[in-house]
Amino acid sequence: TADAGAGGTLTAEAGGLTETDATISSVQLNPYKYGGTNLWSSELAQDNTIGLEDLIARTTGRDLGINIGSALTVADGSSKPQGWVPAAANAGTATGTGTTFGTYFGPTDLIDLFYSRAAPYRQVGSWQANSTSLAQIRKSRDTAGNLIWEPSFAVGEPETVLGRPIYENPAMASGSAAKAVGFGDFSRYVV
Repeated sequence: TADAGAGGTLTAEAGGLTETDATISSVQLNPYKYGGTNLWSSELAQDNTIGLEDLIARTTGRDLGINIGSALTVADGSSKPQGWVPAAANAGTATGTGTTFGTYFGPTDLIDLFYSRAAPYRQVGSWQANSTSLAQIRKSRDTAGNLIWEPSFAVGEPETVLGRPIYENPAMASGSAAKAVGFGDFSRYVV
């Protein structure tokens, strides 16, 4: 739950090294399941000319993905999974930048959020925001007037903000709410 704190303490020759350990904690794993049942008649299956099973599988999978994604993002852990948003520290309150952004976050808020993480996390981190916040970020400019959103020039590669990938997460709050934009090393969130 926490990295070792000493981080290469400088010690004189023949001096003792500071002992340190990462904080290892245990958590109770509470299993939950998401699923669904789709019923259709055998006659419909026999007369199937449109790939009915594939169509039902894709629509069911999409619905399950949205529901699971929402729980893993914002659920409070009470009779449901613990989402990362309630568990995450708030890196600061958005102040906006001038009248254009009002109570919404501005580019300086995103920069503050980015640099509030230690360098190793910034190197592998990514962003998450809902579509309203993504639109706000896409319109954000630095003090020189340059857009901070960087489009992807390769098919299948994500667009970036401050050089790190940004992904849409419909479960996130909108731009004026607390924790409307997330940045961090989401590979450390284990499901």
